[in-house]
Amino acid sequence: MNSDDFVINFNPYESKIIQTVQTELLEDGHTDVRAELSELNVYGPGSFFKSHKDTPRGENMFGSLVIILPTAYEGGELVLQDRGEEWKLLGGTNKSGGSKSKDDSPNSKLKYIALNGDVDHELLEVTSGYRLTITYNLYYDTPFARSTTSKKAWSVLQNALERLLDDPTFMPNGGHLGFGLTRSYPVNNKTSLYSILLDLKGADSSLLYACTQLSLNINARLVFQPEPDHYGEPYSSILLGHPPDLPIHSDMFYSEYGYSILGFVLNVEHEMVLDECDSRGPPEGVVRKQGSDPTQDEEDENIDPKRIHIFWVTELTRNTAYVDHYIYNRGDHIGYADCIVCLIVDIGPAGSRSRYVG
Repeated sequence: MNSDDFVINFNPYESKIIQTVQTELLEDGHTDVRAELSELNVYGPGSFFKSHKDTPRGENMFGSLVIILPTAYEGGELVLQDRGEEWKLLGGTNKSGGSKSKDDSPNSKLKYIALNGDVDHELLEVTSGYRLTITYNLYYDTPFARSTTSKKAWSVLQNALERLLDDPTFMPNGGHLGFGLTRSYPVNNKTSLYSILLDLKGADSSLLYACTQLSLNINARLVFQPEPDHYGEPYSSILLGHPPDLPIHSDMFYSEYGYSILGFVLNVEHEMVLDECDSRGPPEGVVRKQGSDPTQDEEDENIDPKRIHIFWVTELTRNTAYVDHYIYNRGDHIGYADCIVCLIVDIGPAGSRSRYVG
C-alpha cells in the first residue's frame, strides 16, 4: 500500500531512530538524513519475497528503513546477504509473546532495520499470523556531503598509502593505481561518474578521504569491455571518463566483419586502452592519436607509442556495472559491452607523489 493510501501515528525522528541511522549506518554521522514514508506491507501466511536490492527512487537515495510493527506471526525471517556474508534476523514471534527469533525480542516491541541500498535481502515465508511493516526511503539531505566514512577507517588506509608512496622503488616515475569498488551504486549510460564519488560508502569512501588527505587526484572511471570479436578473441578494454554514447542506428558503421566498436569509441573519445583489466599485474595501455583511422589495427603507425601503466591494488569488480548494446553491420547484428566503474588514483614520481603530470 503506497503512502498516499494510509496514515500512521509514528514519527521516526521523534523516536530517535533517524538519529541512530545517521550515527550507525553513516558511521561518522556527519551527513543529514531525510526519511520519506514509502509504503505499508502486510505479509500473511504463505507470503515471502525473493532476494533483491531495492531500486533507488532518486539520486540522493542511499537506503531503506523498515519498521516491523508488534504483531503476532511466525516465520518471516529477514535474510541479509552482503559481500559473501549472510544474516538471518527479525523472525516472527509466537502468539503467546515468546520469541522464536535470534534477537529474542518480546512480541510487544517495535523493531526496525536500516539497510544500504546495495544489500541483498529476502523475506522467508510467514507461516502464521500477519507481519506488518512500514518502509521509509532514506535520502542524503545535503547532496554535496554524501560520501561517508569513519575517521579511523580512512586514517588507517591513509597511513598504508603513505608508507607505500614513501618507498622510492614503488612506481618511481609515477602512474596510476586502480581500485575495484567494494559497494554497489546505481549506474547506467546516463550516469555522471562524478556523482558516484559523492555517493561512496564504506571502504570506497575511506579511499576517497585518504587520497584527499594526501592531495592525490582520484576519479571514478569506467572500464569499457566489448564482447569478443567474430573469432571469439577478446578486444582490449578502454578506460573512459564518462559512459560512451554507443551507436544505435543501423547505418552508423559497417565493414566486412563489422566495424570495431573498440575503434568507434576510441575515435570519439580519444581515451586510454587497457590490454588487460584484472589484479594480476599492471595492465598496459595505449592512447590513439586524434584523427587516426579506428578501423586500423591497434599496432599500426597511428598509435601513440606512449605506454600507460595501471597498478591494480584491488581486483576490478562488477559491483557497479551495466551492460550497453549497439547495432552494427547495417542493423544485422546487435553487440554488447560491459561497462564497469572503478576508482583510479593518479600519483606523481617519487618525491612528489601529488604532482602527477599526464
